[in-house]
Amino acid sequence: SILTLLINLFYTSRQVDISLYNLIKDLMPVLCISLFMFIVVYFVTSSFDGVLLQLLLGIRIGGIVYGGLAYLFKIKELHYISELFNQIKLKLFFE
Repeated sequence: SILTLLINLFYTSRQVDISLYNLIKDLMPVLCISLFMFIVVYFVTSSFDGVLLQLLLGIRIGGIVYGGLAYLFKIKELHYISELFNQIKLKLFFE
C-alpha cells in the first residue's frame, strides 16, 4: 500500500542519510514508467483469452515498453544494467 511505501521510504532515507524528497525524486521516473507499462500490458493482454498467451505476451510487451521508455528517458539504472551485461559477456567470452 501507499502508506507502507511512505513509511519504508521515511526510514530508508534516515538510514542512508538522504532527504525524503530526494529519495522520492529518484524513484519517481521508475515508478511512472512502471505504471505506464502496467497500463499498456493490462489493456493489451486483456483482449486475449489464453492465460499462457497473456503471460508470454505480457512479459514481452512489458519488457519492450519498460526498456524503451527507460532508454528514451535515459534512466541511469539502465546504464548500470548494460554495464553488468557487458562485464558478464566479456567474462564468458574470455574464459
